[in-house]
Amino acid sequence: SGARSLRHLPADELPDLTERLRDLGIYGQYYEYRQKYLDWRRGCATGARGEATFTVFEANRDADPYRFEFWYPTPSMFRWRFTAAYWMAILFLLGALLFTSNYAFALAHAPGQSFMTTWPNALGSVYFVLGGYFGYLQLINIGTEDAKDNSLFRLDIAKIKERVTTESCVGTIGYLVGTILYLFGAWLDVCGGAMGLEEFLLADLPNLLGSMCFVVGGICEILHNRIFRRDGATPRQLVWWAAVCNVIGGLLFLAGSVPAFVDSGWDPDLKAKFVNWVMTIGSAFFAVSSVFMILMWQCNDFGLTLLRQLNFAVQARGRCQVAPMPGGDGGRMGLRLQIPSDAQQHLAADGSGKPKFSMRGAFFIVTYCWFVFVALINTVIKQLRFNHATERDMMGRVTDLLMQVFIVLVLKLVLIVHSVVTSVPNEQPYRAAVIGGRFVFFAGAVVQTMQCGWFFWYPHFEV
Repeated sequence: SGARSLRHLPADELPDLTERLRDLGIYGQYYEYRQKYLDWRRGCATGARGEATFTVFEANRDADPYRFEFWYPTPSMFRWRFTAAYWMAILFLLGALLFTSNYAFALAHAPGQSFMTTWPNALGSVYFVLGGYFGYLQLINIGTEDAKDNSLFRLDIAKIKERVTTESCVGTIGYLVGTILYLFGAWLDVCGGAMGLEEFLLADLPNLLGSMCFVVGGICEILHNRIFRRDGATPRQLVWWAAVCNVIGGLLFLAGSVPAFVDSGWDPDLKAKFVNWVMTIGSAFFAVSSVFMILMWQCNDFGLTLLRQLNFAVQARGRCQVAPMPGGDGGRMGLRLQIPSDAQQHLAADGSGKPKFSMRGAFFIVTYCWFVFVALINTVIKQLRFNHATERDMMGRVTDLLMQVFIVLVLKLVLIVHSVVTSVPNEQPYRAAVIGGRFVFFAGAVVQTMQCGWFFWYPHFEV
């Protein structure tokens, strides 16, 4: 009866639910939706092309080999893919930055090489494994209808093959296996290294096989996005740059792993310089690719480089509608995406596939990642200084390390917040908090970078 009485009330007498929306933490999303709806009503947006008839929908679904309408069956899966793509890009960026610094320190003969050329590599390998795992999660849950039913490990090949192509499966699993293999050699160095057969089995061979997996993953990205083909991705699209950078990074990692199997006729110093140079450049390419993936995430390209079906589903200006779930009894409702039959031609013709993203937002996300990176490097530096100190202050050491860990954890929380708050809100005081936080964390990143740079200029102990 309450709902019936509200239905007959004039609009100006309806209750104000603003505070209720704020309590639920969704007022910002409601406000953004309201503004876009009002813009559409004023004629600022054109909406989806094509008639939203049942006949057209069925024809499009039958002609669509990837069945896009099932990729975002529920809002929870949309949010889950949104979050998984974000963390995959962030974790790969952090790992690539640590890899780059590790081999750059070796080239520059940084102070305390046993620390500065082992710990960044080991920490980077952990981030790479986590990034590969998030990509694996996207793959194995490609057919899941609700986020609460997501699997953490189980791989259903038959179900996955109904949704994605072979190169998506091979590339995703290749990256995950490659990151795991690379983890062995990285942590072996931290544990003191090995010689002879142990070094070959636990470091050299896993590094070579892991690098080969990276190359396979990069090639799968090229094939999946049909790069260098007439009907494929072009340099005007972010996915082109991300995939090309990944395959170059993988090839350079492979080139850096091969010299370990070449013993004769190569000067050891020259071999070390070659390995460090190609690994530094290869890691830098992975870092650049990760930045492009962050930009893709901002464009709602949640499939990133190996699940382009998800990207096309959002870019094609399809119409989302609430509809009964397939195979259900009519009681379960989900989101259905209708894609116009000329969507692919439309994207290519009018350039609507051109990325639309906030460069400022992406800049600050990358800044937070840089802040995490230099904070981790400074943690290693503090431990290194303690090891070389003439008078060791254990309490000072513990408090210094805990402060660096605290900074890293705070930054991880900031990154978690930005996985939800993707733009500066218009309402106060949230707007002031986000803008103020950006300034504070940017200043913190500058200070931590200066502290790191000062160590290499004046390490406070004999090199």
